[in-house]
Amino acid sequence: MKKKTNIVYSFILLLLIVGGICIALNDKDNKLKDLIKDENGKYLFGVTLDVDLSLNLENTEIMYELVDFVALVRIDSVDGVTNFNPILKEYVMPYSYGKATVLQLFKGKIENDVIEYTRGGGTMPYDEWIKGEDNPEKLLELKEKSEFKNIPNSKIVVQTGLNGDITLEIGKIYLV
Repeated sequence: MKKKTNIVYSFILLLLIVGGICIALNDKDNKLKDLIKDENGKYLFGVTLDVDLSLNLENTEIMYELVDFVALVRIDSVDGVTNFNPILKEYVMPYSYGKATVLQLFKGKIENDVIEYTRGGGTMPYDEWIKGEDNPEKLLELKEKSEFKNIPNSKIVVQTGLNGDITLEIGKIYLV
């Protein structure tokens, strides 16, 4: 009886995994359908990531216990966006980087008031973004089959980030 139960659970788990892969592949096919032309003549499309974590990031008590630093900071600059990690020498999820001034420190110790930060997401050129994707050849093929095939890659930018997340703005103050 226990062996039969294990087989049923294994089958259900396999269905969930296959279903998730099918949804992910379907999402890749739909990415190019949402191009929007901006005021600079660039075409923008957004790629949002849905992430399921074992922690509730909205629970401030748990987050406070888990992190080394908590501070009120002002964003001084967003110096760039990349999906290449120079330390690991490999492509990763896109991230923004820049400088911020610590206005008030609530937890931890830091040496300087100005810190460097990295944060998931940002807006980057299509040609750079595609290098970090799992299947860049498929995405290029999909573009060539889409209504956007005549738009040069150099005119497309990709805005990435977690679903429901905010975009950092220079000069604004954030609790981090």
